[in-house]
Amino acid sequence: MNSKPPIPTKLSVLSRLKDQVPISSIIDVGVRECTSSLIKVFPEKKHYLFEPVNLFFETIYENYAKVDYELFPIALSNNNSEIYLILTSLNKNGVVTHSRISNNPILVDGSEVLACETVDVRRFCDMDISAKIDRNFLLKVDVDGEDLNVIKGFGSVLNLASVIIIEATCWSVLERFSFIQNNGFQLYDIVDLVYYGSALYQFDLVFVRTELTQIPGFRPGFTPFNPKVWFPLGL
Repeated sequence: MNSKPPIPTKLSVLSRLKDQVPISSIIDVGVRECTSSLIKVFPEKKHYLFEPVNLFFETIYENYAKVDYELFPIALSNNNSEIYLILTSLNKNGVVTHSRISNNPILVDGSEVLACETVDVRRFCDMDISAKIDRNFLLKVDVDGEDLNVIKGFGSVLNLASVIIIEATCWSVLERFSFIQNNGFQLYDIVDLVYYGSALYQFDLVFVRTELTQIPGFRPGFTPFNPKVWFPLGL
């Protein structure tokens, strides 16, 4: 039994989950250059990477050189269409920091908006790869806004995931939490907290498929209560 509280980081929670639940493969939606914590904790697993921004491809090839992976240069959402990919620079210095998808094109100003280009958008459950994914995959989604639509686009395939990690903000958390919980998952942790000023702004929600939370040792029982594993952080 741990004598110290867990650290609320993605690396920490992945390390804990690796020892607690089955994870067959990794589906990483919005990989950008790489998700280093997933590579570090699961170097032996197959990584299915979804990233529509071709500016990142060369770096992806380098970062995943020692990992079994497959890269899909498309965007995922809850429809099959062609949409606009908007590349922006938060620092307005010409370096891409964020990407998002939009139903309509927007003006490229070369400072904040660096590019606006069409990309294919697919529902994961409509792709051929969806029939080849083994049960108990880990799904990580970080796409700067369309995260919940990505989850919805998995359809019934979502039931095969053992773990879901999704980015949320203070105003999107309730909808994302409710949808995933209502589809058979329980919250396991909240990690990688980001504050804007003195207020919480964004974080990653980590869910585990409900049936897996019944595995012996997954959580300490509350009866009888054990004060040695009670960690009220911040007090």
